[in-house]
Amino acid sequence: MIRESFERYCLQCGQCLDRCPVYEDLCIIETALAVLKGGVDEGISRCLTCGLCEEDCPQDLSLKMLIKEARLAMVRRNGLTQGHRVVDPLDPASALSIADRERLPWDIPMGQAEVVYYPGCFVDLFYPDVMRAAVGLLRLAGVEFTVLRGTEYCCGVPSYNTGHTAPLETNSGHLIDEVVHRGGKLVLTSCPGCYLALARAYPTIVDSMPFKVVPLTAYLARLVDDGTLLPGSQEAKVRYHDPCHLLRSAKVDDRARDLLSSVDGTIVLNPGVNDATCCGFGGGVRNNHPELALGISKRVCRKAMKEGAVSMVTNCSGCLQNLEGAKVLPVCDATVYKAVALGIDVGERDDGFMRNCFRRAWRGQ
Repeated sequence: MIRESFERYCLQCGQCLDRCPVYEDLCIIETALAVLKGGVDEGISRCLTCGLCEEDCPQDLSLKMLIKEARLAMVRRNGLTQGHRVVDPLDPASALSIADRERLPWDIPMGQAEVVYYPGCFVDLFYPDVMRAAVGLLRLAGVEFTVLRGTEYCCGVPSYNTGHTAPLETNSGHLIDEVVHRGGKLVLTSCPGCYLALARAYPTIVDSMPFKVVPLTAYLARLVDDGTLLPGSQEAKVRYHDPCHLLRSAKVDDRARDLLSSVDGTIVLNPGVNDATCCGFGGGVRNNHPELALGISKRVCRKAMKEGAVSMVTNCSGCLQNLEGAKVLPVCDATVYKAVALGIDVGERDDGFMRNCFRRAWRGQ
């Protein structure tokens, strides 16, 4: 259907590429169409799946979705690559599985509650400071909650965006059943990909969703609104980086700017989303084309620095990893920022652990 729409309606005007951080030549459209007809991949793995291309198309076509279909076709035809396996939660040799086996346990609520905090694999395994911040803020607000963690509950979106559908299809029912088993009626997500999976993808493959899904930052902002969470204090001029999965794919307001602005002394330099762009991480690009991904993140951070930002703040572990990798400005998660402003100890993060897990996964160790 997508292929036929492009063949029939695409004007070849190039407006989709005016916003694209990666592609400059309309040949990418012909390449994706050729892959769907049995051709070979000559660049579709470089797509960030950020959705910027969708915003300007006069025909309401989506180059992102065309490339996603081409990626699915490549996997069906040729099987999984090592790049797929490295982030496959179903593969015992993936970086996620390695980290899941070797992570250190810590005290978090795992019982019954109507509010379920779902950090997602990357936050759970590689960004424990984000999870500690979330747990600390929810406890400070007096919220009764439980935490759903572990690669067995991976939402599957990171794999799906590269053309590997099995994790999403396999884990969706398992994840939903566990939330219901714990009495969950509201799921709070730290990861934009997890939100996109639970709020947008899962409803298309299951009969009904028995709970609501809300970005954690939006929930915390509501707690600030009603006075349950105090402002806190931190002097800084920051630029907020919108995650593509939330802003363009899910089209949801994560209210992270409201959460940051509630902190006394904090100035958010970009109060709107008009110039929001992609960090360069998504669609498997950081994993498969790190130089391309980091080149994009450096441009994003240098722009923020020119505007006077002393740090970048985001609400996505993928964006966090890629923006930090640029080594231009300090980068912080929005939940961590709020927690620190309120004096919550979020602990230390061992970035070497993540690098080691991915290195071993790539080497097949």
